[in-house]
Amino acid sequence: YTIQYKTSLVTSWITRTTTSTSINITALSCNTGYIYSVAATCSSGMSTAATGTFTTGACTAVCGPLPTRYFNADIGDIGIAGTSCLNNGIYTIQGSGNDVSGVADEFQYAFTNLSGDEQVVAQVLTQDSTDPSNKAGLMFRDSISNTSRFAFIGTTSQNGIVFVYRSAPGVAATLVPLSGPAVPYWLSLHKSGTTYSAFISSSGAQNSWVQVGSGVDLGFGSAGANVGMAVTSHNNALLSTATFGHFNITSGGLTINPIVFTGADINNQYNLLNWTVSTGDTSVYFNVQKSPDSVVFSTFTRVNAAGNNQIQQSYSAQDDNPQFGLNYYRLQLVGTSGAFIYSKIISVNFGDHDNPLVFPNPASSYFVATGGQQIIKELDIIDALGRIVQRIENSNGASAMTIEAEGLAAGLYVIRIVTSSQVYRLKLIKK
Repeated sequence: YTIQYKTSLVTSWITRTTTSTSINITALSCNTGYIYSVAATCSSGMSTAATGTFTTGACTAVCGPLPTRYFNADIGDIGIAGTSCLNNGIYTIQGSGNDVSGVADEFQYAFTNLSGDEQVVAQVLTQDSTDPSNKAGLMFRDSISNTSRFAFIGTTSQNGIVFVYRSAPGVAATLVPLSGPAVPYWLSLHKSGTTYSAFISSSGAQNSWVQVGSGVDLGFGSAGANVGMAVTSHNNALLSTATFGHFNITSGGLTINPIVFTGADINNQYNLLNWTVSTGDTSVYFNVQKSPDSVVFSTFTRVNAAGNNQIQQSYSAQDDNPQFGLNYYRLQLVGTSGAFIYSKIISVNFGDHDNPLVFPNPASSYFVATGGQQIIKELDIIDALGRIVQRIENSNGASAMTIEAEGLAAGLYVIRIVTSSQVYRLKLIKK
């Protein structure tokens, strides 16, 4: 039998083969949904693959979750599951993997996705010595594939700093070493179009930055790129830990720091939105936008920034005229030059919290199902011909289930939700 599996965030599959009717898969990330397929090899050839999903158990918290718009994933066939978390401005990232190098990579990635020209900077505060060539640093990446094009600047525990990049998918990466520097050390990557440049500094001061190698055109990034922090142990049997501070991204003069954005129905009278931006944020004001369908947004109020980006700032806005049911919100963060970015879209259910919900609807790459007053026990995706396309059990008892939908064909589906006492059928449109 051939078994393939991956998380919904990652594009590359991990493959296992077995002659048994069962297999034990290790090194899975906690509280993560996985997609899998199983096919049998027979004398007549390979059978049709059976597909399904499962979700691993809850995480044992090391620190808090990553901010809104940020994700983490193990890339490649890692030996030990990695983690990424945030506490008081310090990111703690653990990753195994053989390396960020060669023709394929294995590491833990904490990242977001942005478009335009950006500069990312951070200080690697600590790095363990599990392996002399373990790596902790900053990365732009074309896709979440283990063979993707990328640019990486990072520290090692004993072999100085390295600038590594891959100019085409699946080809051997190029490594530019710089011996001497060790943590704590400042790193920065600049993206201009499809050209990437790496810089280092011992202090982070404005005139202290030194370029590593020359800018390289890697052929990706004009339509957006993944950007964030990466850690590999350089030894797939070990887990390496690094901490990062002062992480921020600047885009078109706007410093993009992590933002926490939440909303709530207040006594069925109005929706209250709250958000917090980290130190260093250079937003001048925030356009607060809403949408009835998560597609078309309009600004309903503007909130001016406090003007002191040396401390963490919190803001709020009130929607006095929400529609009954689901309301979608996002923030437009606007800088001095007029450059702007958007926050992640959030939803607030106004007026009725008893029945299950499916959103966004129409859905594109994913949708979320909530059980209302009762926890979802099982969820079926049923196509227009009445066939069950996918069945998912909520084994962890989560109050909300995020379902990967990229593999669904466009069209109308029925989402069958089973709770402890009811069965609900909701319509979902896949774009």
